[in-house]
Amino acid sequence: MEISTLIKLVKDFFAEPPIWFIIAISIIAFIAVVAQWALYTKCNLPGYACLIPVWNVIIFLKIVGRPAKHGIYVMLPPLLIIACYFLPNIYVAIAIGVIIFIGWLFFLALIYIEICQSFGKYDMGSYISILLFNGFYLLNLAMNEEEEYKGPVYGKPKMIK
Repeated sequence: MEISTLIKLVKDFFAEPPIWFIIAISIIAFIAVVAQWALYTKCNLPGYACLIPVWNVIIFLKIVGRPAKHGIYVMLPPLLIIACYFLPNIYVAIAIGVIIFIGWLFFLALIYIEICQSFGKYDMGSYISILLFNGFYLLNLAMNEEEEYKGPVYGKPKMIK
């Protein structure tokens, strides 16, 4: 399959997405909002912050103790990836987009691991769980009575178990 054919298929899919896709995305978004709201509340931060773009990223970073300026590393890469679409050479655009995407995923994984550590979870099972089941794991951390927010971990010595 040629790359131009693949791009056309993706464009057609997003031009008129099937109803099952819209429902699935809506359910995932709802779970993400509930999980973030509960997590922010558990950390004594305003839960409604999860509904306000940019501020929700800053609050999420505040939980792990990262400065607000690190929000740029979360919000800028998707915009750069979209900008790659306008590059004249599609192969260069894809290469640059993939490199940016991999770096972005690495940074997000690091933040989610720090979320685990902020709740006293230092085991590999917790790290793998939050990376695979992201919103559901956050919901579990937020709703579980036994889980307690220990405080920010960014910039502190790492605990190894």
